Amino acid sequence: MKRLKHLLKNEKGAYSVIAAILVVILVTCLTAYVDIVNMRWALNEVQTIMDAAGINTLQNQVNNKALRAEIFSLSSSDSDLTDEEYANVADETFTPAEQKKYKEEMRDYYYREIERQIENVTKVAEYDVERVDITFSYDDWGLGETKGKLPQITLEAVVRMRVKTTPFFDEYSSVSKTLYSSRNNANFTVTYNGVAEDGLTELIVRSVTRLVYR
Repeated sequence: MKRLKHLLKNEKGAYSVIAAILVVILVTCLTAYVDIVNMRWALNEVQTIMDAAGINTLQNQVNNKALRAEIFSLSSSDSDLTDEEYANVADETFTPAEQKKYKEEMRDYYYREIERQIENVTKVAEYDVERVDITFSYDDWGLGETKGKLPQITLEAVVRMRVKTTPFFDEYSSVSKTLYSSRNNANFTVTYNGVAEDGLTELIVRSVTRLVYR
């Protein structure tokens, strides 16, 4: 090792050049590591927020007393069943028009939950709720061993976001991801167009929450 150092020092400027190269490599690796950590942290943080927003939406927007009677209601209170409008899924009288009304109200609540929580995530420069798919059903889907059908609400959401990174590793102008919805038994594709080397990396996050009365 001493001989190698001596040999390098004898070469004019060679030692300094090698040291500079090593510094550049070290800084590059460190920058890449920090970017990966920031993206992973932001992804996990937004995933947690989406899960929490989904749970809050299902819990706070659904009347549990009505659900025990196998009736869907968006009233969060345990008031008498005659005080609100309800959709009886057991008798299959939950019309598409009623479902549309309920879904719109639940989406609005979900958007507010996401906005309220995600503003504290400093690494996320901007975000967009790409998809909020709400499914009402009265079946045995995903229940495993069960004696019959049960009322269920599934909320599937996709968020596109831009995370602050260094421009050096921001090489792609867009990201596209094909995802599978087991509830709908179909694939869907989400595309996020961005700008390369602008210091903002595009990410796509998905969350699925479900409320089932057993």
